This record gives sequence, structure tokens and C-alpha cells, in this order.
Amino acid sequence: MYFHKVKNKPRLLLYFLIALTYALQANAQENTRSPELVQMYNHVEEFIIAKNYPSAITILKQAMILDPENTQLPEALGRVLFLNGQYDEAINTLKAIVEKATADNINTYHYLTLAYLCEGKTKPAMKYADLGLEKFISSGLLYNDKGKINVLNGNNKEALTSYLNGIDHSCIFSENYKDASQIYFKYGKNLLGAIYLEIYLNLPHDTTYDDTLKKQLYQGWENICKYNIVDKNTKKENSVAFWEKPNYEMAISTELFELSPTTSDGVSTENLTMLRTRFVMNYLKKYRATKLDFGLFDWQNEMIKNGKFDIYNEWLFGKAESEAGFNAWNTFHPGDMNRFLAWKVANPYPPLTVSSFLSFDFEDLFKKPKKVKDK
Repeated sequence: MYFHKVKNKPRLLLYFLIALTYALQANAQENTRSPELVQMYNHVEEFIIAKNYPSAITILKQAMILDPENTQLPEALGRVLFLNGQYDEAINTLKAIVEKATADNINTYHYLTLAYLCEGKTKPAMKYADLGLEKFISSGLLYNDKGKINVLNGNNKEALTSYLNGIDHSCIFSENYKDASQIYFKYGKNLLGAIYLEIYLNLPHDTTYDDTLKKQLYQGWENICKYNIVDKNTKKENSVAFWEKPNYEMAISTELFELSPTTSDGVSTENLTMLRTRFVMNYLKKYRATKLDFGLFDWQNEMIKNGKFDIYNEWLFGKAESEAGFNAWNTFHPGDMNRFLAWKVANPYPPLTVSSFLSFDFEDLFKKPKKVKDK
């Protein structure tokens, strides 16, 4: 939830610094005739990195007096005001930019939305997230804002729609995968929750809570192995006609069900590795180059061929299963984890073939059970 993020301002700092650094560097280059301005821009960056927001605010206000035509300075000021907890002033500053139609940065709408959320005002927050999407139609960040607003309002169906739209428009923005996974887990869709969360963990993201999320992923797989029962009435043949929507969930569930004896003696990292290895090989044998092909499994198959999949599963599940066991594994396999992580950096997961899967029909997820009338 964004309230959690706001209380942990350093989590927002990375996104902010990237945008602000480019803006200030560009302005510094444009103002090479004014060494004073260049020095001021440099000081702003230094103060933000040091979390000395009041000093950054003071300098930005001074820079706006010296360089009143620079439209990026008010945007930067609004964001720093937000980081300093001055939400009303941040709203007034950023809102003025939007109303003058001079906002040409996604973060202007993003931080204006966040500032309203911090004030507990979800209606204007949604308004400016929507206005931002009118201008930046492919922003995974603004779709994520909409999703979080809907969650705060108790509208999980609309939230999931926002997250999936965000993924379809920007499949490399990781936050939407994680937040969608939380809704799936909440409604008992462990398979979908696990797939989305695994994708999130393999994309660039804030790693602060990775250990917690990996525990959730491990528990999700425990539930998959325990409760994955295929409905024989809805099971279809492997082929999918060109007019049919591919049912990834059914195809994956069916293959996992056939391999269920692999974890009959309990779920462990070792058993999950065997299960997932056999699953990838069987699934791709059936569905590669069909409408049911899935990029995550192709990437996992590359790890299998390169002898990395065992270590990958240890990276995902080892510590979640047992921290002592994970430490012992690293003791008996010195350097293996670091070599795998280096390989992973050189061979990152490319989320290029997921949109059709992520657009599946989820209407039944939110259906309320019919009430039984008293006789």
C-alpha cells in the first residue's frame, strides 16, 4: 500500500533520484553561463541523497527565482516537498503545473497522486492518475497508482484490472506483477499468484522485502502441491483454435497434477526443483511454438540446459524453507550462488510473451457465493 511506502521514504528515493538527476544535469548544461546555477543544481542532488530535504527545498526555491522559465524546477520542488512530508504544499506546487498543462513528466502526476493519498483523498488521487494516463498511456507506474487506490477503496476487482493493464502496457515495470500476485493469493489462486510473484522477483525491483516474498512464494507452492486438483469437466485438449483464448491456468495445472507424486512425501526445495524441472520439460514438449507457449518457462529451460536451474530454485526457495539449510547449502557449494547471480545478470528474464496470459478472464474470481434460502 502507498501509505506504507510513504512512511518508508527511501523506497521512493531511487525512482525520484533517477528522474531528478537527469533533469538537473540537463538544466546545468543549458545554463553553462551561470556557474552559480550549476553549483546550486549539484547541491540539490547532494542534499537529496543525504535526505536533507529542507536544504534541497531552499535551494530549489532560490533556483526558481534565478531561472523562472525552467519548468522542471517546480516539478522537482513538488517531489522534494512530498518526500519531506509537506503534502499540502506539494499538492499546490504540482497541481499548478498540471493545470497550466506544462507537466511533461510522469512523476508529476505520480507524486501528485501520492500526495493526495497521504492526505486520505482517494477521489482526487484517482483523478490525477487518470489525467496522467491520458498523457502517458503506457505508464505502468500510473496504472499501479490506480490499482493501489482501488485497493484502498476496497475495489479488488478494479485494482486487478489496473495492474493487468499496467503489465500489458509496460511489461518490464515490476511492481504490477507483485501487487497482482497479492490479489490472487488473497482469493486462493495460488498458481497465478506464484507465477506473477516469481516474475516480479526476476525483474528489477526494490529488494528490501525479498525474503518475505520468497516465503510467500514457497507457501504458495506448498498450497499448489496440496490443493492443485484439475477439474476434469473443464479440462481441454492441448490444441487451441485460433479463435479461442488460451487457458494457461488449465494447461499448467494439468501438467502439475500429472507430476503430483513428485511431492507426495512433502514439499521441499529439492522436491520443488524436481517437480519444476520435469514440468518445464513436459510443458514445452507439448506447447512450445503454440498459443500456450510461455516465456517464463522458456527462460527456465535455458537454466536447465545451462545447469543453473537447481541453483535458481535454491535462490528462490532455499532460505524460505530453512535459513540454516540455506546457509549449509552455500557452505557445501562455495561460490555457486555468486556464479549463478552473475549468470542471471548476463541472462536476465525478458518478459516479452506474457501479455496474453495476463489478460485472462478473471470474472469468476470475484463472484460471491449464492446464498442458500432457509427452508
